Amino acid sequence: ARYPKVTYVSNITDVDDKIINASRESGEPINALTEKLTAIYNLRKGKPIVRFFEGADGLVALDRYGREYTRKASEFLILSPFDLIEKFFPERRKKSLGERVKSGIKARTIYTREVPFSKDEDRQQLRESIYIDRSKFPLNASISILPEWGVKFYYLDELKPYGVAIESKELAQNMKLFYDLAWKGAKVMKQEK
Repeated sequence: ARYPKVTYVSNITDVDDKIINASRESGEPINALTEKLTAIYNLRKGKPIVRFFEGADGLVALDRYGREYTRKASEFLILSPFDLIEKFFPERRKKSLGERVKSGIKARTIYTREVPFSKDEDRQQLRESIYIDRSKFPLNASISILPEWGVKFYYLDELKPYGVAIESKELAQNMKLFYDLAWKGAKVMKQEK
C-alpha cells in the first residue's frame, strides 16, 4: 500500500463545473453555495448539527428551525426571561406561543416576568410554570429543550440578539436532566416564599 493512512479520497475538481452551473441557475453566489455543499459533505450521521442565528430576524428563523420535528414534540422545556421577550419581541412571542398551543404541545416553563402567569393562563396555554424573581435571577438568555430533537439557546439583547440551535437528541436528553434538576430547585424556592 503506497498510502496506508488514506481512508477516503475525493476530487473536488470533478464537481466544480456543477457548482458553477448551479450558481448561475440559482443566482446564488458561488461562495454561499460552496459553503452549503461543504456543510453537507462534512455532515456525518450522529454528529450534532449546530446553527447560529443573528439579529431579530435570526431569532424568528431560529423559532422556525427544525419545525418539522418540533411540531411532533410532546413537550417543550423552557427557561426564559419572558419579561424581556415581551418587551423586545412581543409579536414573536405571540406567534410562537400560538403555534405551540395550536399543535397541542405542552410546556414546562421556568420564567421571569413582571407579573406571574395566572393558573387560567397556564391552563389555556398548555403550560405548567414556575415564576422566578428577576432581581434574584437576571436572565438575559432563554433555553428551549426539545428532548427528542435538540436545544435552542437565545440571547435576548434589544440591539444584538442571537441564538444557537444544536440538533442532537443525546444532548437534549442530557439537558432535560439539568432542566429537571432546575425544576425541582425552582419548586423549592417557590415553596420557601
